[in-house]
Amino acid sequence: MQDDGSLRGTGALSALQQGREFDWFRQQHNARRARLHSDIRLGDPSLGLISFAVPKARMPENPGESLLAIRQPVHKYTYGSFSGTIPSGRGAGTVELADKGRVIITEAKPGKIKFALLHPRNPKEYMLTRKHGNNWFLTNITSSSSDAERYGKPKYGVTKEPESLLKPGVTVSPKIDGAAIFLRMLANRADVSSIRPAAGGGALKHTWRVGGLDKLRVPSSLRDFVFRGELYGKKGTRVIPPAELGGLLNMSTVKSRDAQRQAGIRLLIALYGLADSGGKPLPRSRQMLRKLFSQVEGVTQGVAHPLKEADTPEEAAKLLAQIREGRHPLTREGAVLFGAADRPIKYPLTREADVFVKSVFPAVTQTGARAGGFTYSLEPDGPEVGRVGSGLARADAEDMLANPGEWIGRKVRIQAKDQFPSGAYRAPVFIARHEG
Repeated sequence: MQDDGSLRGTGALSALQQGREFDWFRQQHNARRARLHSDIRLGDPSLGLISFAVPKARMPENPGESLLAIRQPVHKYTYGSFSGTIPSGRGAGTVELADKGRVIITEAKPGKIKFALLHPRNPKEYMLTRKHGNNWFLTNITSSSSDAERYGKPKYGVTKEPESLLKPGVTVSPKIDGAAIFLRMLANRADVSSIRPAAGGGALKHTWRVGGLDKLRVPSSLRDFVFRGELYGKKGTRVIPPAELGGLLNMSTVKSRDAQRQAGIRLLIALYGLADSGGKPLPRSRQMLRKLFSQVEGVTQGVAHPLKEADTPEEAAKLLAQIREGRHPLTREGAVLFGAADRPIKYPLTREADVFVKSVFPAVTQTGARAGGFTYSLEPDGPEVGRVGSGLARADAEDMLANPGEWIGRKVRIQAKDQFPSGAYRAPVFIARHEG
C-alpha cells in the first residue's frame, strides 16, 4: 500500500444522525512521526470513514474517563480493514487492525456525537465532544450503575389456588415466557436493561437488541419513568420459546439484530409494573397505571405495550382456565394476580429454578454433533446433583458441545415438577441461559 488511505477534507459530520448505524474500525498505528496511537473510524462505503487519532493508543476504559481525540481527514472505506506497512508519507509506519464491528449513533449535535458499540456482548457507549479546532475528547459514558442495582428484582407472592383470590378489584394477566427487564424513558429514546446487572456491576443492556426504541419523542410527562416488563419475542403470531429468546439475548447486539432479521423475529416488551416515577405523582390505581402503559405503547409504536388484563372475577376465571389448559398464545408459565395483596401474586404452572452448569455431555445421534444435556449444581461451586437432558434447542445443543467454556459455570433457568431431598429436580427441562 502506497498511501495512508486519507482523502481530501474532513468530511461532513452531519451524516452521523441519531439512529443511523455505521461500520466501526480501530487500528493501532505505530507511525514514525506521530508514534504509537489509535485511529478510530466510523462510516460506510458511500460516506468514507470519519476518523480520529487517539494519542493514548487505546479506548477510554472506565466510565467517565476521557482521552484526547484529534480529528483526521476522511479515509477511504477500504482502508478500515487494512493491516500492514505504510512505507512513506505522513502516516509512514505499521498499522494493525485492533477492532472491527458496528456502531449506532445515539445523539448528534454540533460539537457532540454519542454512539454505542454494538459488537461487544454488552454494548459500550462513548461521546465525542469538540474542544477547539480538530481537538476533541473521547469519553466513556457507559453506565457504571444499573436499574437492577437500584430497584432489584420484583417481589411476588405465590398461590396454587388463584380462584380463591378472585374478587372485584383483582385483575389477572398471563405470565409472559420472557426475560424480566426495566424500561427507562429518556428524552429521545428508551433504555432496556436486565433485572440482573452485568458481570462486575453496571447495566446489562438490551436497548439496541430491541428495534424501535433508539429514536423516540418522549413527552416530558413520561421522562424518567422506569417501568418493569417482560421482554419476549414473536415470529408472526407465535411467541418464540424462552431458549430461543435466551440465545438472542446472549449474542452480541450485532449478531442478535441480524439473527432477528433473518428469522423474522420481533422483540417486544409487555409492561406490568412501575419501579420509579421520576419524582412525578404515583398512579393511585391499577387502572391509572395501565393508562401509563398505553401512553408508552403510543410513544414506542407498540414495541412496549400493556397486557390485556381480566378485570372481573368471571373474566379472570376464564383466563385462568385458558392458561391452565395451555390455550393462551403468550404463556405456558402461568398467571399473575394484581390487587389481591400488597404485591403481585404468581400462579405458576410449573416450578422454576436457577442452577449452575457443571459439565456437558454429548448426544447419541447420527445427525451432527451436539450436546445431549448438562449436569448441574445448586451453587456455583457446589457438588453435582443432577442432569438436564430436555428443552435444549438444536442451536444451543450444538453451541454447548462446541463451546463448553461458554456454558460451564453459567447460571441457567430450568423448570421441573418438584425437588427431591438430594437437591435434584424431578423431570427438569431447560428454559434459558441468564443474560450476560
